[in-house]
Amino acid sequence: MVMYGHTPVLLKETLDVLSKVQEPALMIDATLGLAGHAIAFLEHFPRLSLIGVDADASMLEEAEKRLFAYKERCTLVHQFFDEFFLNFNKGGQKADIILFDLGVSMVHFKEARRGFSLMEDEVLDMRLNTTTGRTALQLIEMSTERGLVHMLRLYGEEQFAVPIARAIIKARDNHELRTARELAELVKQTVPARLRYGKIHPATKTFQALRIAVNDELGRVERALDQAIHALSKHGCIGVISFHSLEDRIVKQTFMKYVEKKSVNKYAEQKSSKTLQKTPISPMGAQTNLDKVELELLVKKPITASHEEVKQNPASRSAKLRAVMRKG
Repeated sequence: MVMYGHTPVLLKETLDVLSKVQEPALMIDATLGLAGHAIAFLEHFPRLSLIGVDADASMLEEAEKRLFAYKERCTLVHQFFDEFFLNFNKGGQKADIILFDLGVSMVHFKEARRGFSLMEDEVLDMRLNTTTGRTALQLIEMSTERGLVHMLRLYGEEQFAVPIARAIIKARDNHELRTARELAELVKQTVPARLRYGKIHPATKTFQALRIAVNDELGRVERALDQAIHALSKHGCIGVISFHSLEDRIVKQTFMKYVEKKSVNKYAEQKSSKTLQKTPISPMGAQTNLDKVELELLVKKPITASHEEVKQNPASRSAKLRAVMRKG
């Protein structure tokens, strides 16, 4: 696969914020991708060692080529980040810098040929790790109309979830739905005519919802963040770049559990609030030793891309960077 050009989002801002660590020994890039952020940190800190984690084997293969000049300082791991941190913490090792870039790479939309792009005639797969899990098409085939409505509302915040789900079920039962382009056209014809030709394709939220569900993206973020916080060394820093409100909400809430030192019981009570009801909370994400870790916010408000960056890289428009430091 020939890799599409890669521009890391909020690169300068991420480097500036997470460089508050004095002489860091180990960085974990939990979403290595094409190693844009990782290379910047390796260049900035000549003694830094890197563990790069990615669920996509093809991305990891390309990242290895790009990291060749730093190969003696790098260890690459093919794994989802929540699974990685679960194993990492068992070893008792600590990291000084941890970075999550939760955006889906343009490579997946342009070259992966797994149905990420709604403009291509590709099979509906959408898995980041093609060696495990159900494809998007398999998920559709096993879903009820009610289940699809729930998924579209929860993960896509789709206001036309009911008619879209009904149309998907009908097309599925008639064996008329197999590719990304077919799904995109189906959704386009289902929504009101006035919304079919805007700047944003009407199937965008449907594709987002399917991709999140297929890869358990929000559940993995929640589980991984709790684990990653406990993997930080004293005065270690963690930064998370999110791209939509569902991710950002989880990041903000997780960080604030530790910044404000809330008890588990108090936090559990808060989950009944309207805000938290919007975000699916996995029971695996809960920790019972919150009092052992205390964090300090490195930025009070999330950092967003500058006008100039958005102009050069439109994908950065919705990016938000939040960062914290573990107190000593």
